Amino acid sequence: MRLLGIGCAVLSIAGASLAQDQAACDGTTYEMRMCLSKIYQKSDAELNAGYRAVLQKLGPHSDQKRHAGNLRTAERRWIAYRDAQCKAQYDLFEGGTGGPLENLGCLIEMTDLRTAELKRVYLSRH
Repeated sequence: MRLLGIGCAVLSIAGASLAQDQAACDGTTYEMRMCLSKIYQKSDAELNAGYRAVLQKLGPHSDQKRHAGNLRTAERRWIAYRDAQCKAQYDLFEGGTGGPLENLGCLIEMTDLRTAELKRVYLSRH
């Protein structure tokens, strides 16, 4: 199943914790979907926390309103890109049961990458 490839990519990015989470996603397709959905919810929560941390960090040493506006624009465009990319990957399965698993794997991978990117660009500098 293609999900293993995604799992390996996510593994190298997100570390052992996510690997353990994804390794636990075994069973029927339904069980795997429910498990991956929980991992995605966790990844999304981490992204939102990172986004809020970036907005809070924009302070008196920057043009806070302009930088926050730029970040919001980038985030909206990133969400549109993520959704389009994951839909394209989902559609490769032509309605098969692997499509939802592929979509969730894509969402997890891209969300974790975006979280790391926000931290690298906005929180590790300055």
